[in-house]
Amino acid sequence: MAQGGSLKNKIYNSVLSDILQGNYTQDTIISEKMLIEKYQVSKSPVRDALIELCNEGILRSIPRYGYELVRITETDIQNIIEYRMILESECVRIAAKKMLDQEIDELEQYTRQCCSIPQEVDIWKHWDNNIRFHLRLNSYAQNQYIYDKLKESMNILTRAYAQMHWNQWHKTEFSMGIEGHLEIIRCIRARDSELAVKVLKEDISRFGSVLLNW
Repeated sequence: MAQGGSLKNKIYNSVLSDILQGNYTQDTIISEKMLIEKYQVSKSPVRDALIELCNEGILRSIPRYGYELVRITETDIQNIIEYRMILESECVRIAAKKMLDQEIDELEQYTRQCCSIPQEVDIWKHWDNNIRFHLRLNSYAQNQYIYDKLKESMNILTRAYAQMHWNQWHKTEFSMGIEGHLEIIRCIRARDSELAVKVLKEDISRFGSVLLNW
């Protein structure tokens, strides 16, 4: 049983990764047979993985045909961006009160070491680093449920970008350094939570504009 569950998880993660990387377009029909042949496994773990992706609203089952990606609309994107602003703003307020100076130092070090990349790389790297920073920042609010929901919303936005702009993504130069992130940290260090929230919202808006105003 454990082995089957592990196999199902591997297939789930692989299919999800392919979706996030744009390997499956909006018009792609994903079939059980296709995945069985690709992963050289039995039908059961493939079906279980596809059912979970459907339950999470990532795929939609088409009886006797296969599975298709659930389309993410501009309204969905706007709603998620608004949701993130509300959620993350409160997390920053909480973090600004809770974080010790040592934790602020750790966040700044993490941002400089793990979220800093050359400006000329493609947008995928900037997107990934931006997500990592926001998740790390919100972890200091010490609320696992909020953290999980934020991660889920960011995955949806990543899928939306792959759905709408993947062809451009690989060849587009995109300048988004870490200065905005460092400014948030400076505001937290000064215990100015409202200014930190203001800078945070500007940072979220910049990435939102990539999705909505290409």
